Amino acid sequence: MNNGVGSMLLGELEQIATQQRIKKLVVLSSIESVEFYKKNGYEAKQNTGFLSENSVWIPCQILEKELISATPIERILATQTVKIALSLVCLTIVETIAHKADKRPICCPTPNCRVCPEIAAPSQK
Repeated sequence: MNNGVGSMLLGELEQIATQQRIKKLVVLSSIESVEFYKKNGYEAKQNTGFLSENSVWIPCQILEKELISATPIERILATQTVKIALSLVCLTIVETIAHKADKRPICCPTPNCRVCPEIAAPSQK
């Protein structure tokens, strides 16, 4: 420890990854090793962990380092892909809720609602 061996090994790994056009490395680090990765240019992204065999929670952190900068068009495409994926997830959730609500469509609660024409407004009952 503290002799630079880990940093040299990590540097070699990053060099090989760069040669293979890998743009980003992501690591799951124990809490004790987070500072090592930060000193080597990794950014903390998320706290996480896992349960050991004895059901003991082991706290960890996800860190990442960009090796090859994404081009502006790659960033735009990635953002648009995420937006599309999130929209599809939202639509799926709404559809699932609608079908589970006694298989009736979801309507707004006001008498002037025109979303569900087959359900009469309260004033017309």
